[in-house]
Amino acid sequence: MKHLDWTMIWFVGTSLVHDYWIYWGLPQIYYWETKRKYVTNNNPDEKNKAA
Repeated sequence: MKHLDWTMIWFVGTSLVHDYWIYWGLPQIYYWETKRKYVTNNNPDEKNKAA
């Protein structure tokens, strides 16, 4: 093999590290809030409006 695809090797390597990281139960970083907030619209005039 004269030329290695380093991008593929990097992707597969980091994917394996990520999978083992989760499997071992190591701490994870969440970049967004996991709770979902819904917007309610109680104005009756706004309910039948087109987008």
